[in-house]
Amino acid sequence: MQNHRPPTAIIGIVVAGLILAAAGLTLNIVRGAAPAGSANAAGGELATANVSGRYSGQVTLKGIASGVYSQTNILVSPVALGNVELGLNLSQSGTGVTGYVVVSDTLVFGQEHTLPGGQASGPYVRGTLTGSTLTLTSERVAVTVAGRPVTRQFQLTTAPIQNSAIITGTYRETLWGYQPQPATVSGDFILAQRAVSSAAPGGTRLFLPLIRR
Repeated sequence: MQNHRPPTAIIGIVVAGLILAAAGLTLNIVRGAAPAGSANAAGGELATANVSGRYSGQVTLKGIASGVYSQTNILVSPVALGNVELGLNLSQSGTGVTGYVVVSDTLVFGQEHTLPGGQASGPYVRGTLTGSTLTLTSERVAVTVAGRPVTRQFQLTTAPIQNSAIITGTYRETLWGYQPQPATVSGDFILAQRAVSSAAPGGTRLFLPLIRR
């Protein structure tokens, strides 16, 4: 059985990392780096994968740094932060990809929107598939932690996609507002596409669960 965390749990993880950092870890960041995902797909490289569909899996959080998620050369101090679950529903059109966090696949994020038909969704995501590399950025969402307003935003950058059924890469999430400077937690993710059965009664889409060893 997988362990779910409430929407504010990842913030607690980051705060714990900041406490460790204050105790002596060195947090560093290379300033002036270009934002991740800033490459323009209009340069002629076409998408070579198709990531439309519903994905679920987990993020292994491995470190924390001062700075924001979009700085490509961010240097993190390694801290064992554990795993969190994540689910995405993605739709691709050419090199553009849009979608949202599936709240039923993760309690790390709560409901932010109501989709047509009354379905709840978490934060929206948007990005670009350049060749076989996908970069997704979420919208900013606001939560309250210990009476403080905190803003969260995450970014996923995949390794070159060999098979659209499984995507892996780097996860970064930045929090603003808990301390004077933003803090970014980072790690690795693995998400598997959930198969759809056309044999489901009444044409209902049946998503088969991801099986992990």
